[in-house]
Order: sequence, then C-alpha cells, then structure tokens
Amino acid sequence: MSAGTLATWIAAVFAVGSAYVSLRGAAEVARRSLAMSVAFAALAAGFLLRALALADHQVAFVARNVLQADAASARVLAIFAEPAGAGLVVAAVVGAVGWWSGRLATNAWRSGVVAAVVLVLLAASLSGAPLALLPFRPADGAMTLPYFVHPAAMVAALALLAQVASATMAFVSALMRLQGEDTATTVVRFQLMALVAAAIQAMAWMVASVASGTSDELLVLVARDGIWLATVLVSALALRIQVHGNASALAGTEASLAALLASIACVLGTGGASSAGVPAIAL
Repeated sequence: MSAGTLATWIAAVFAVGSAYVSLRGAAEVARRSLAMSVAFAALAAGFLLRALALADHQVAFVARNVLQADAASARVLAIFAEPAGAGLVVAAVVGAVGWWSGRLATNAWRSGVVAAVVLVLLAASLSGAPLALLPFRPADGAMTLPYFVHPAAMVAALALLAQVASATMAFVSALMRLQGEDTATTVVRFQLMALVAAAIQAMAWMVASVASGTSDELLVLVARDGIWLATVLVSALALRIQVHGNASALAGTEASLAALLASIACVLGTGGASSAGVPAIAL
C-alpha cells in the first residue's frame, strides 16, 4: 500500500469517527476528528498532485491520465479527470470549509454532516485507487484530456470546489434552521453561491471542451451527459424554495439536500463521456 493510499484510508477513518461522535453530542471531538480527516485528505491529494506534476507514471492515476510531454499545469489539472482524483481534492476543501465555519459552533452534528460528505467523496476516490503503484513503470501514459490545456479548465475546477463547498454549507445551515436557529439568510447566501458556481463551472467546461476540440456540443444542455444542466436546475430550484417566504424549514432542508447531491454528482461525473476513446497506456 502506498503512503498516499494509506493517508486516504486514515482520512476516511477519521471522517467516520467524526460522524459517529457527533451523534453522541461530542462537538469538540467531532470537530477535531474532522480536522484530522481534512489533514490526511490534503496529504493524499498532495501526494497525487506531486505525482502528476512530476509525471510519475508508476502511479496508476498518472499513467491513466497524463503524458510526459504535457505542460505541468495541464498535468496538475488532470487530477479532475476522474472521480478518484477529484474526490480527494474536493473532500479536503469541503472538510476545511466545514471545519473553519464550525469553529464557534456548539452543535456536534454540524461537523458530523460535513464529515459524512467528506466520507462520500473519499469513498469515490478509494474506489478508483488513484495512488496505487503499478508493478512496472510505463514508458509514457495515456493522453491528457485536451480541455485541461485550455485556461477555462482552471476556472471550471475552482468553480467545482466552490460549488460543492457552498452546497454543503447551505445544507448544514438549512439543518440548523430546521433546529430552530435563525439561519434563513445564510442558507440563501450559500445556495446562491452554489448556483453561481455551478453555472460558471458548466460554461467553463463547455468553453474548454469546444475550444480544445474535445466536443462539438455547443449547448451546455447536452454536454457531459446532462450533469451540468441537472445541477444548475436543481440548484436554481433549491434557491427558489429557500427565498419563498412560505416555504417551511423542512422543505428548504430537502431542497438543499437535493442541491448537495447534485453537486456531488458533478464530482462523481468528472471525466465522464469526454474521456471515452482515450488510448491505453503506452508500454
């Protein structure tokens, strides 16, 4: 087992621990466990980013997704080529945002909810074993998806991080409102941020795909198997429900949960149909 894979498993264990102790009402322990999960997830993501930057093709994820001749920036962005890579980065960012926002909170379940989201993202990463080491070192890897070379790909990657983090915090705030706290304005703010980020991500990936020749789909409605469209629509609907004066706290919570799940689907759908036809690893 590689050091990166071990770090990912430790991060997952701490996420489970945070979610569990939050159910027991131990707010501080839950928050500290979440912090440890974030730290190890960031460490694992760092291992993978370093391998991509150095084009270390003995690492399975690198061998599948980058070429030695690719620009370093494109190789690093290729971490979003699969859920196995994107899940690590998004888990670290979402966990960090959740940990920071909950530093003064007394609700134990706040950290537990964020930990549960982090665990789902880490599970997506572990299922693809991105940091597994090959028993041989390939002469080169498979081609990098062309849209990672386009500048819009960086915008899309940052928007994805902002989208999932905002959707997570909107859901947490909606749960707090359901518990009787006055967080309606906070929910709307985070939900709006998630919607804007989803729209930016959709447009940026579309621009990068079309400009690089990866796709001739000029409409975001049909790009990436409809994941973008579904996320934007669900986020817009969630925001509409949140700003509706007569909407109950339960309805708002359900809407925020739907938007969060749609955002996670964007992570699980990274690469997607656009990666079809990528040649096998060159030996």
